[in-house]
Amino acid sequence: VVGEWALVIHGGLFREAGVTLDEIRRIDGCRQPPSVLDTREDTLLFDALWSDPHDGDGVVASDNRGGVSIQFGKDVTKSFCERNGVQSVIRSHQLPKRKRGYEIQHDAMLLTIFSASNYGGVCGNRGGVLVFDHKGPAEVKEFYAPPLDTYRQVCELRVLDA
Repeated sequence: VVGEWALVIHGGLFREAGVTLDEIRRIDGCRQPPSVLDTREDTLLFDALWSDPHDGDGVVASDNRGGVSIQFGKDVTKSFCERNGVQSVIRSHQLPKRKRGYEIQHDAMLLTIFSASNYGGVCGNRGGVLVFDHKGPAEVKEFYAPPLDTYRQVCELRVLDA
């Protein structure tokens, strides 16, 4: 939780209703991500890592991650924020639809920040960085990193100049 105003999480929210910040804090994150959801903790960690938003309401199944993943709707985000006393959820796991460095969804309660510019060297997307302080978000800065080969050449030139 950042400044008591936002949850920052890799993936997203949960298939199970009623999850609290205290329950999230108790998840053992110092282990391999689960591929099989044998326990409640496995499911919470999996969703925290891999769930994605959708534009409707409710929780729906997703084809991602072998069909085990879920997508969560605007009502899930609103309920989570109200229950846990935060204004928003900030996540990072998914390339925004418009290939920008960010995407705002769910009545501005959900912000995706995707920092991997030109993801995988083929997506042509911008990257984004969120600048904020204890009061909340100030702005998103977007960037486009040079191709990896260009970056390697710059680094090699610096080594030769040293």
